[in-house]
Amino acid sequence: MRISALFGLAVALFAGACSAEAADLSSKSAYVSPVMGTTVTNWTGFYIGTEAGYGNSANNFHENMTSGQGPYSSTSSLHLNSIDASGALFGLNTGFNIQSGNYVYGLMFNYDWSDQMAKAYIASSDNLGNSSLVSAKLRKDDAWTVGGRAGYLVSSNVLMYGLAGYTQEDFTGSYSGSPVGKSITFTGLTAGTGIEWKINSISLALEYDHFFGSKEKWLDVTATGAPGVSNRTVLTSQTDDDTVKAVLKYNFDWTGGTSLSHLFAPMK
Repeated sequence: MRISALFGLAVALFAGACSAEAADLSSKSAYVSPVMGTTVTNWTGFYIGTEAGYGNSANNFHENMTSGQGPYSSTSSLHLNSIDASGALFGLNTGFNIQSGNYVYGLMFNYDWSDQMAKAYIASSDNLGNSSLVSAKLRKDDAWTVGGRAGYLVSSNVLMYGLAGYTQEDFTGSYSGSPVGKSITFTGLTAGTGIEWKINSISLALEYDHFFGSKEKWLDVTATGAPGVSNRTVLTSQTDDDTVKAVLKYNFDWTGGTSLSHLFAPMK
């Protein structure tokens, strides 16, 4: 009987406490209890990785030839558009991200090696009826880009981003009649877009880039034949690149972990 009485008293006291607590809560703002273990991927920190992909460049060649002297001089000019060069590329990718809410922005740098090759056969004739057939080759050796990127987190571990930067591409050019290759450097702006998935410290990005290259003179040869007679050939080229690549990265988290556990604040 004593145990039953004590149990009944405890139940009555508990019910009374619950009623008092309910009355007190009704006069205050609603409160959402903390939820532990809510995991949000962190994007702030350095990263380093490797990349591989495929590139295609549209190379525009322009040849200008001047031959002879005086009334026997001749000039010829030929412009060839979109001599395509395709090939694989691989390289290194590094940078630093800063996350602010759903936005991620930062700096990036990449360096690539390539085997892209462009080759053009140029047939031209001058105003004296002379014709010639020459070949010009451009081989892309390497390229680097430095710039920035910014993106939006469509979920805690998926980032959609855009990028822009300054690019330098190094080519080796050769021309028939000139057995020694010449180094040519194209510079310009690169713009691109991509999507990146991140799981713990590893992330994988798929990216498209376009390079708006400069126009460069890479051959200017003057050959002397008969006394007082010279032949001059000037060859210029301009290149634009389209690149698709995959980038595998290791991310160094500055917060000391690869995830953040958050408590939801009380609703006001």
